Amino acid sequence: MADQHRKAHLLKMPRELRDQIYHDYLWLSNRYAYNFDERKLRVSDEPHGKQRPIELSLMYTCQLLADEMRGLPLRLNTVNFYTTSFG
Repeated sequence: MADQHRKAHLLKMPRELRDQIYHDYLWLSNRYAYNFDERKLRVSDEPHGKQRPIELSLMYTCQLLADEMRGLPLRLNTVNFYTTSFG
């Protein structure tokens, strides 16, 4: 009965495996684009495409994950800045 209630704990996994999970979680085939109106980075596949928020909730689950993932979103993904506004 006890085996049925066992859970996998991310922090009990080796660091190398956690790093791969972080990479897979954060890496996007799309690019980040700076939205000047909102003053935020967003996920966008083209300058005039639909944008959505960047998913970072895993980083906010605990301080250790935040420390281990610090800086990864910007190291793994391209950021584009556009000088014209598309509507």
